Amino acid sequence: MLAVLQLSGVLESPPQDEVNRIIKTALDGGINWFDAAELYGRGESERALATDLCKADYNNKDVVIATKWMPFFRTSGNIARTIDERISCLSPCNIDLYQIHMPNSLSSIEAQMDAMAALVKQGKIRCVGVSNFSTRQMRRAHTALARHGLPLASNQIRYNLLHREPDNNGVLEAAKELNVSIIAYSPVAQGLLSGKFHDNPELIKKLPFIRRSRVSRQIEGSRKLINNMKRIAAAHNCSLTKVALSWLVNYHGELVVAIPGATQVDHVRQNVGALTLKLTPQEMTELDNELKLEKGHYEIDFKDLEGKFCGDKQPKMMILCHPHNPVGRVWTEKELRRMGEIVVKNDALMVSDEIHCELLFRGYKHFPFAALSEEFAQNSLVCMAPSKTFNLAGLSASTIIIPNKKIRDCFCTARMGFTTGTNAYGLVGLEAAYRYGDEWLEQLLEYLQGNLKFLIEFVESRIPEITVIRPEGTYLVWLDFRKLDLTPNKLREFLIEKAKVGLEDGTIFGPEGVGFQRMNIACPRATLKEALERIEGAVRQQLTADS
Repeated sequence: MLAVLQLSGVLESPPQDEVNRIIKTALDGGINWFDAAELYGRGESERALATDLCKADYNNKDVVIATKWMPFFRTSGNIARTIDERISCLSPCNIDLYQIHMPNSLSSIEAQMDAMAALVKQGKIRCVGVSNFSTRQMRRAHTALARHGLPLASNQIRYNLLHREPDNNGVLEAAKELNVSIIAYSPVAQGLLSGKFHDNPELIKKLPFIRRSRVSRQIEGSRKLINNMKRIAAAHNCSLTKVALSWLVNYHGELVVAIPGATQVDHVRQNVGALTLKLTPQEMTELDNELKLEKGHYEIDFKDLEGKFCGDKQPKMMILCHPHNPVGRVWTEKELRRMGEIVVKNDALMVSDEIHCELLFRGYKHFPFAALSEEFAQNSLVCMAPSKTFNLAGLSASTIIIPNKKIRDCFCTARMGFTTGTNAYGLVGLEAAYRYGDEWLEQLLEYLQGNLKFLIEFVESRIPEITVIRPEGTYLVWLDFRKLDLTPNKLREFLIEKAKVGLEDGTIFGPEGVGFQRMNIACPRATLKEALERIEGAVRQQLTADS
């Protein structure tokens, strides 16, 4: 897919001869999807695209044309009134995908979808999409179109290795559920992911003021990512742009398509090259690994952590999983003190989630964060609950320890109306667990220790293609399946369809989880044995099929 904003005159456009070569090179390289918009020069990008496609002697059946309706200060009635102008600007090309550019029309989403559905039924457009819609807005659009028997084809959003909001705001998850394609604009972060500004900071001075300011703020925060990209690019003898685009279109399987722009023919060639570049699951993980995995052991990258507190958007809070879920680390006193010092130095709060703190394997000790120093205690909120250790999640009983009275008062005020109070069953269960649960906990830990030993011995001797990340605490085990070289979707399908085992997909914990699965070993050993034997059989079958 190729964005044609650069053809509109809104931004500095390349010479016409170069534009012609850009379109021709894209078509020759297999890029057959072009994205324009009414907003881009009030139709100029549409007219320029149609003209250039005609010069390239295109076949209408071989290209996909997308454009967008501009909703600013307009009602849904304007969709029908302006569609003939869109058709005229793009003539003789067809409109394959017509999108709502922003969710800010004066009419409801439902009214806009009704108007778009009418255009489909009239044969003026083929499919309906949206752009910059939130999860809730996308669901409303999907529901409204479904009443007409039509699908929502796409949602165009900003998404790249630097801007990962869709990973956490529910848009990607909902798109997967609703079978809506994600069209990712700004896939190389307006050139930042190409590495050119890191290698030659003088280029930043030539940028327009607003963009110059934005790039300057992001340089240091993105340097670690750029360095990781450089290592991967060197291994594949390719550019950083290709790495960024390959990650984008492969990480989520077929869910995401990229929509890069181009002001030079070479840009198009790089875009085409990304279609053939295949990153390994491990390489995709390395592009966003917050914890460092060194020889089967996760460690905190303290240099990176300190860097996250630099810049104009300095965080005011750090959330610590202690012990860590899903990798099973039990943080040492030295590690905790260093984290605490970074937080205190930057006038931030530490929220320490210690819900798994009683579930430790032999040889490991839990250090409560707030108990390390009074200064740490006064800058922390500690979250605890008996739900994990004593299997009482259904009773909804938990505690938050806030030594600092000022912070505690603010928290109590803020939570009013957002959370319900405790219940009698929860209070009694919590007290019973903490007063009388020691003997039960000792037996549980002994059994978990045996399950872990059984798991490690089974995997190492019978499924060496899988690596066990040995946990120091919790009842959850992080399994590394990356040697199977399966994409996240294929790995999920492999376990469910072939092994008939349901594990927690590593990608729910973010891009660091690509190629990993989380297993709960707090179960009867017979259940654990059966699950491992099923996985073993599926792995043998997979390797036989591959050979």
